[in-house]
Amino acid sequence: VLLVEKAGRRTLFLAGMIGMFFCAVFMSLGLVLL
Repeated sequence: VLLVEKAGRRTLFLAGMIGMFFCAVFMSLGLVLL
């Protein structure tokens, strides 16, 4: 159970980091294009 919980948290953490990264990229592109 602990391994599954750790894997789940790690997956959610990585997904959140990737999401923030793409959001930052799109925001930067938007500011440059505007």
